[in-house]
Amino acid sequence: MRAILNHCKDIPVSEIPDGTLLLAEGQKTGRVYVLAQGRIEVLKGDTQITVLDEPGSLVGEMSLLLDIPHTATARTLGPCRI
Repeated sequence: MRAILNHCKDIPVSEIPDGTLLLAEGQKTGRVYVLAQGRIEVLKGDTQITVLDEPGSLVGEMSLLLDIPHTATARTLGPCRI
């Protein structure tokens, strides 16, 4: 995961507040997020699937690469840097 962060080192980092919806299941945003710091929960419907907290974790990549709607919702758990 650190290799992804190194690859993205020249991309500006954004401070995202707690509870921010990054991706909504069933929608297409054309966005990929790389977690620099914090925690992102991934939900399928109302069920929490996982919590991402490792720097370099990606969300939204499947939708972008396959040109399909997001298969899950991603929301920040606490403030994040992405």
